[in-house]
Amino acid sequence: PYYNPPSQQFSQQMPMSMPSSTPSQTPQYGIPMPMSMPASAPLPSHQFNTPMPSQQFNTPMPMPMPMPASAPQSMPYSMHQQQQSNLYHTPQQFGHVQPAYPPVSHVSAAATNPCFTPPTSVVTPSKNLSSKTDSGKRPTVKPKSNFNATEDCEKLKKAMKGFGCDEKSITSILSSRSNSQRVMIAATYKSLFGKELVKELKGELSGNYEDLVVALMTPLPEYLATELNKAMKGGGTEEAVLIEILCPADELELQDIKEAYQNKFGRSLEEAIKKETSGSFCSILISILQCNRSKNEMATDEQAKQAAEQLYKAGEAKWGTEESTFIRFFANESYAGIRKTDEHYMKKTGHSLEKAIKKEFSGSLRKALKAILLVAHNKHSYFAHRIFKSVKGMGTKEKQLMRIIVTRCEIDLGNIKEQFRSKTGKPLEDTIS
Repeated sequence: PYYNPPSQQFSQQMPMSMPSSTPSQTPQYGIPMPMSMPASAPLPSHQFNTPMPSQQFNTPMPMPMPMPASAPQSMPYSMHQQQQSNLYHTPQQFGHVQPAYPPVSHVSAAATNPCFTPPTSVVTPSKNLSSKTDSGKRPTVKPKSNFNATEDCEKLKKAMKGFGCDEKSITSILSSRSNSQRVMIAATYKSLFGKELVKELKGELSGNYEDLVVALMTPLPEYLATELNKAMKGGGTEEAVLIEILCPADELELQDIKEAYQNKFGRSLEEAIKKETSGSFCSILISILQCNRSKNEMATDEQAKQAAEQLYKAGEAKWGTEESTFIRFFANESYAGIRKTDEHYMKKTGHSLEKAIKKEFSGSLRKALKAILLVAHNKHSYFAHRIFKSVKGMGTKEKQLMRIIVTRCEIDLGNIKEQFRSKTGKPLEDTIS
């Protein structure tokens, strides 16, 4: 109803310029013209019978906001993209890594402020040992929808009240919440009742069930750091535990574990490993902790062929073994590069790198190299094999079984179960029940 169509007089040609001596004029359509226009000025839009947008709807044109003289120019897109990524992924240096579980303060903001909107670029929980849901990975535990920490706390309090303990209720709650949600439950419990939930649970439970519940309630990086410390504590070192935790870990997981270890035990994980291990086994663990594994998943045949040749010359082709060549390759090469190199090693020698490792190495270094090779081919198969080893023979290695299930249930335990069934012909649930 407010639209005023342009009149025919709009089609009159406007002059390209006006002499400076000409006084200000008001054209017939009511817009005052400047005293002068440079000859190079573009043609007014009215010359083409196009009304100004503000006149077409009788709405005043918005005035541009002035920019301060010191305003920075817009950055290139690549720099902007890098800056955005740094919001949630700090520089990957020791001691400066985003925690693998969301701080409670973030949760409080979301819960108490109706205007709080979490960043859409961040998956909850964050870059996490407990929430890597990449394509193809099948976790068996996912964050509970409609999660209510207060309600869970009240149920847990009730389950521990009176004589005895309702373990069924505790299991039902803790086994269906993600690690980050359990951390929130612990913080909420302390706020509601003034007590540490983990201490309360430990007072009511015992044995392997107590250990399992405590593991579930502990932030995963801290749990793994504690497991590493236990493996190096006392007489002798459980080197198999160091291999199981560190050799399959990716860069972000390693950074989280290192920071958690430093915070909990007051010294660096690297320092502890140097003190508790020695020789080439120590060297490969320290190399892994540098987090320098290549991210190049497009290794060429020529590169793999050269790597296979170098490994052959450092091992089977000579008397003695250049262990440093194998350590450098397996600690730093991408998994795709390791797989392709294994193919070319097979073509060259007629057997796999695994056979070469068995022939040239012994002890814990051999186990570490074999673990990395198997992880490069199929990480799910590696953990299925570790579970099989924990339940094979007389007795069950409960700690090992528990550690794998707790740490992989939010990542790829569904895939591991499939590999276990393929290997043994039995479901994992039936094997451990």
